[in-house]
Amino acid sequence: MNKIDNRFIILGIVAAVTLLGAVGLAFLFVGQTEPAAAGVLSADSMAYDFGSIPITGGVVSYVFKISNTGAGNLKLSDISTSCMCTSVILETGDSVSPRFGMHNNPAFWSKTLKKGESAKLTVTFDPMAHGPNAVGPVTRVVRVKTNDSQYQTFTITANVVR
Repeated sequence: MNKIDNRFIILGIVAAVTLLGAVGLAFLFVGQTEPAAAGVLSADSMAYDFGSIPITGGVVSYVFKISNTGAGNLKLSDISTSCMCTSVILETGDSVSPRFGMHNNPAFWSKTLKKGESAKLTVTFDPMAHGPNAVGPVTRVVRVKTNDSQYQTFTITANVVR
């Protein structure tokens, strides 16, 4: 009778371990799902050259047309410029962002473009911002944080002349 009791105890332990293993595997796989589809930022171009612009000619602007060509949502945030002479706004069908620059940008602002949606990224450059003697070639950068990569970079260039 002792041998039978030992067999039942061993059989019970094996059954319990098997059951616990199955439950553990179930919990391991229950929380796993396919990663969410991501948005992808596409643009008509990533750079624009104003060519030669007169220093006293006033501000110039260029509109980058961007869109979400990915399968999921595209989150845009943390927009900034590389110099105080440059600013940027983002326009969608229903809203206009605050004006972004090099400093003091809204910390918690973001905009989500759904699959297929597009927006306008308007970059404005003031050639007189650095004073009347600031002539010559200029390169400025606009950075946009997205959830499809760390940052997307848009570049404007110009040759400021008298």
